[in-house]
Amino acid sequence: MVRVSLTSLFLLAAVIYCASAQNAVNLEPVIGILAIPSDYAQYAEKSYNYMAASYVKYVESAGARVVPIQWDLPLENLTSIMRKLNGFLLTGGSADHVKADNKTLTPFGKAVENVVNNVIQFNKEGTYYPLWGTCMGFQLISCIIAGQSSGNYNCLYSQPGFLAVRKNMTFTQEALAHPIFSKMPDDIHKSFETEGITFFNMHYTVQRNLWEENYGLLTNFTRLTYVSDDVGTDFGVLIAGTKYPIFGSQFHPEKSAFEWNEQQDIPHSYEAIVGAQIYANFFVDEARKNSNKITNADFDEVSIYNYNPIQIPNDTFDQVYIFQRVSKGSPYRQMAENGDIDTQVALEFLDY
Repeated sequence: MVRVSLTSLFLLAAVIYCASAQNAVNLEPVIGILAIPSDYAQYAEKSYNYMAASYVKYVESAGARVVPIQWDLPLENLTSIMRKLNGFLLTGGSADHVKADNKTLTPFGKAVENVVNNVIQFNKEGTYYPLWGTCMGFQLISCIIAGQSSGNYNCLYSQPGFLAVRKNMTFTQEALAHPIFSKMPDDIHKSFETEGITFFNMHYTVQRNLWEENYGLLTNFTRLTYVSDDVGTDFGVLIAGTKYPIFGSQFHPEKSAFEWNEQQDIPHSYEAIVGAQIYANFFVDEARKNSNKITNADFDEVSIYNYNPIQIPNDTFDQVYIFQRVSKGSPYRQMAENGDIDTQVALEFLDY
């Protein structure tokens, strides 16, 4: 007769519980999206942040809720909020992340670096935490990782021919085996390659040589897809982390279903919509692997539902969210102006 002690049974039950808890799927994922410095004359950059509503709709379309995160939060507050979320998205847009010396990050750049560093740290601690960067977000992730390796945070070069255009995309063998495309139908794969369903709207992209020469990029990412420029030279436009769940697309999957600017050649075909949804579904499914929980009360306080999107005449976006800068009128500003804290550092942060 085999005798099993009560203690052994309790230990076995605990092991089984821990294993199942680690494998549990979070069916209520919440994604943080970084609001960036305003790009609108009527909403001055020193007073406002903004976010295109299409990013919110894009994340929600895959079954997640959204918390807008102001880039000018004190970094400790940004970190604290991130710890309650299940994933993070860096959007497209236009904002300087590095100063003219290419070595010193702007206050906005420091905020983005904090986001990237937090994601890496959370994953090191054992919390699965995905990060996605779109267009400028793709560039920011790349420049932060490259800069931490080399000391030069300006990783971009001018790329003509990619402003408001659709392009065919080539897949690597790694892409076809990657979970992003594991559920991609054959007809959508063909459409990506031949029907121009991938939309770009950029002036810059990451310097091509850095993917082969920069230690940080070389050891942290694999390039999954390529496009060709006007002279037939290929460059990578979709990256996936090899150590951490960090992803980036130089293109805009959120626009096909949610932006309708007639001056832009945004693809709206069935194939374009299904293709774009692949990325949203994958990213949110990655966030479901994160077991962080935010209470309903906390979510209600910080949710995107507290804000209404607006339409700005002649804008490239159908709708945007406008947020007043966190720092305006805050006690932190008053402390800086009174000299109670490091005035030079604080006011640089607050007035960026």
